[in-house]
Amino acid sequence: MTPQELLEKIQNAQHGGIEVDQEDKLNRYINRLRNTREFELTAEQQEKMIESLRRAAQSLPTKFQDISSYNILLDRFLGLQDVLGDGNVQFEGQWNVKPKSIPVFGTVVMPRFNAFITPTEDTNDALIIFSESLITFARTISKCISLAMPISLGEDDMVYFSTDVEQVKASLAQNQDTISYFVDLMFSYMLTN
Repeated sequence: MTPQELLEKIQNAQHGGIEVDQEDKLNRYINRLRNTREFELTAEQQEKMIESLRRAAQSLPTKFQDISSYNILLDRFLGLQDVLGDGNVQFEGQWNVKPKSIPVFGTVVMPRFNAFITPTEDTNDALIIFSESLITFARTISKCISLAMPISLGEDDMVYFSTDVEQVKASLAQNQDTISYFVDLMFSYMLTN
């Protein structure tokens, strides 16, 4: 059994055999991104994020995989590839590291683990599985943290978040909802994990 087949078998069981309409889901993610006013993204930044979602949707390991969570994982992996660059990177003078292909990974509902890796039959590959709730939690807590940070628009039209403690305190004093969101998030995470 290949890593993709094993992942699809697990996800199929969790979805009760009901296939996800990935095209509809992608369109909903894109519409939400285009209509959100959370971060005041420029049109160019929106298009980059939409292109990232489309790339993820085209390379999903299974028909059950959530596009958004896979996009986050794929973005992290491609970021790692960028760090490693075209040449090899030396670690402690022993290993040359350069990924040759994208590993097989996906997300499933896991009540007790954040992630695990498992070998698969008849192959040298392994399947890397992340908890869907971990991705959702990471995304939501990132939003809570960013809401607490004052933003400004730079000359290059990039949005910059301030990490200055006094500015963050002033921002939180003006918007008490951010603290409520954070408390609610932590409470729900403790109840479900």
